[in-house]
Amino acid sequence: MPKGTVCILNHNRGMYAVELSDGSYSVFELLDTNEINLEDVISGPLDEEGSCTLSNLTENEAFEAMIQNAGLNLALAKKGQCLFNCKNDLYFMNFIAS
Repeated sequence: MPKGTVCILNHNRGMYAVELSDGSYSVFELLDTNEINLEDVISGPLDEEGSCTLSNLTENEAFEAMIQNAGLNLALAKKGQCLFNCKNDLYFMNFIAS
């Protein structure tokens, strides 16, 4: 199962971008009431678009989500699904691959 780290989020819109271990990005919409934070490690079918259950390994919680886009580069992840048009709502963090 793919896993990655939350690197971009917009709590107001419930949208998140995850950097996967292969360097690609997925954008998902949170359909649940769980709170997702920067640097949380997420696991699940992040490489497939559509509804799914994801796991927040950092918080040890499962949640429902809609993968809006998969296999993106960073530039497309930042633009994904109009989730980052509101500058006041955008939180972004660069990660150095370990």
